[in-house]
Amino acid sequence: VGIVPTGGYQYDINAYSNTPELAVFMHHGGKDSVVNPNGCCIANEPKQRKKGSKSNCMFDIGVKQGSCQSVQSVFHLWTRINGCSSDHRSIKEGGVRSIETECFAGKDCIEPTNFCIWTNEGH
Repeated sequence: VGIVPTGGYQYDINAYSNTPELAVFMHHGGKDSVVNPNGCCIANEPKQRKKGSKSNCMFDIGVKQGSCQSVQSVFHLWTRINGCSSDHRSIKEGGVRSIETECFAGKDCIEPTNFCIWTNEGH
């Protein structure tokens, strides 16, 4: 049993406080214009707002969050939940379109814990 979030993630890190170990393989577009890879949160300055949204992401995503949690910080949270000793990074390029990805894998985890950001891809 596991989860594979693609193009989104839970912004409220407190929601994970009592989560048991769970296999996770997160995917996110590095140029996602809907769900910001740097996190979605309230935008206090009008210039930070995304297309009429009250947050820095479209559709008011994360509007109730006072601070942004990046997708990478949520991956690190999962490495702690899954008891990983550390994580390591690798940059991969491949396929017909040579899509570049930056992937991270937890080491010595109770459950597999992985994350890939598709560097030049959107939502």
